[in-house]
Amino acid sequence: MRIIGVADGGRELLRVDRRGPNGAPRIVPQAELVQTGERDYFSIQSASQSPTFRISIELQKEGATEGPAVPLLHVGVPLLIPSGRPWGISVIDFDMGPKFDGIRVEGGKENQVFVTNATGDYLLHPDPSREFAFESGAPVRIQHDFSGIR
Repeated sequence: MRIIGVADGGRELLRVDRRGPNGAPRIVPQAELVQTGERDYFSIQSASQSPTFRISIELQKEGATEGPAVPLLHVGVPLLIPSGRPWGISVIDFDMGPKFDGIRVEGGKENQVFVTNATGDYLLHPDPSREFAFESGAPVRIQHDFSGIR
């Protein structure tokens, strides 16, 4: 869970994660808080002037100190001042890696399973090298593989 301010490039003001002993929740030390202003979920939420929840999925970038990046589901809502302008955002992140692995295993027994975002970029694909390709600037979309899908 994070509270991110609009000022200072979208700097985290508070983050609670499960990287404490044995996966226990911990309040992240100030020295480990990062700027998130360049991330899509931040720019979308911080521009909103209505308290509407938004959901996005992307590969974890900030705060990743060990191991491969993991798909995170971000559920966020803007935090507004009385005038209606955004002051910050509140975000809850969910690690989708285990869910995607389960879908890949169970769905792959008899079917091919694909999960895409709104533009058709693969988030889950039987070939993991095709997932999140848009993050590196070379999108691989379902429309490329199935011409009937728009």
